[in-house]
Amino acid sequence: MTDQLGDSLTRTLSESELGNVSFEIAEVGLDLLFKEGVLKDLPVISTLAGLFRTGIAVKDILFIRKLCNFLQELQDTSPEDRTRMIEHLDKDEKHRGKVGDNLLLLLERSDSVEKPQFVGKAFRAYVNEELDKSDFWNLAFIIDRLPSHYIQEIRDWKKLDVTTLSSIQHQLYLSVGVGIFEIKASGSVFAWNQEICSLLCKFILDSD
Repeated sequence: MTDQLGDSLTRTLSESELGNVSFEIAEVGLDLLFKEGVLKDLPVISTLAGLFRTGIAVKDILFIRKLCNFLQELQDTSPEDRTRMIEHLDKDEKHRGKVGDNLLLLLERSDSVEKPQFVGKAFRAYVNEELDKSDFWNLAFIIDRLPSHYIQEIRDWKKLDVTTLSSIQHQLYLSVGVGIFEIKASGSVFAWNQEICSLLCKFILDSD
């Protein structure tokens, strides 16, 4: 099922005019969602509809909403630009032929409604060549591993007193590269990774 969905997501990104699609319908029930023409015309939605008919269960409507939240962030990008940048991602040995699968796994693991939007914003910045592929996957990794509320807190990283962070926050931020250790006379202390925090604020959190 994952391969089938991954391929259909790649085709959706490469072929579909997302700017013409209203994703608000994702808030309704599955029956209406799959009957509506425009959304169902997206290859990934059509594939999901077929899987439901054959009795292969996708967890619930939340997955559809995650998918739509991701795609909605790409409405102002063209199929041609998305295709070109997916081809660049495909050249990476780690992701060759698996771009759709890897994006689906990110969306499926999302533990909040915000995370698919975050992934969509990162992918949009990549499609617009504001991020290179390494930065895109780095941000995707951070989005995947950090709880949403900890990602949101990075919005104020320049003003945030790091001594007020909990030990769990320190560990999580360090584990994904958002935090680093700085060596001072008194020993090593937690500090923000300014480059990563700036990327998150600019492209994910819409904050300077």
